[in-house]
Amino acid sequence: MKLSEIFGRLVTGRTRPTTEQVQRQILTFIDGNGAVDAAFLYARLNIQRGGYTEPTDNEKGMIDEAAQILVNKRLLRATRGARPVDPVTAGGIYRLAYPIEKDAFRE
Repeated sequence: MKLSEIFGRLVTGRTRPTTEQVQRQILTFIDGNGAVDAAFLYARLNIQRGGYTEPTDNEKGMIDEAAQILVNKRLLRATRGARPVDPVTAGGIYRLAYPIEKDAFRE
């Protein structure tokens, strides 16, 4: 945790994770478990933060924004029905996975 994060928590009392922390959680989860639906990801990240509560729109938006950044960097791909989508505009209905390398299927 950076000094600015510690200071922010002490002064403002905020406990909201940064976008980078959420990106790291998403990548770690997908690395260990494979492709994941957004709804499952919402639930799983809330459980890791200490007990399940229904995620708020702000929490869902934060996860969608982090996923969008990872998709834009081409670290992940987001699909709905095998078609690429943007997580921010998909309304929480998308699947995240690592991109498939085209050359992996060539002989």
